[in-house]
Amino acid sequence: MTNEPRTFDYPVRGAKSCPVCGQSSYSKDGIHPQCAVQLADESRKEKLQAARKATQTGEPKQKSWNKQCPLCKAQLHVRRKECDCGHVFRQTKSSV
Repeated sequence: MTNEPRTFDYPVRGAKSCPVCGQSSYSKDGIHPQCAVQLADESRKEKLQAARKATQTGEPKQKSWNKQCPLCKAQLHVRRKECDCGHVFRQTKSSV
């Protein structure tokens, strides 16, 4: 017996590179499945973004922890009892 390491000569196939990410692909079609989904969704994503931009208003959405003063329309934290303009919010008794 010999102590020489064995070497095997297998035919080397050219690795296909993915057209989306540019890395070598393990798929027989030459594109990663996740990249194929990304490529297929591009047009739908652009249409949705255009529709969202068309329906957007200039006003920012009111956050759940804010309330609006009825006099000056300022956004205040829900725990504030009085606005800077002088409006006093109605107090409710808690049932604790």
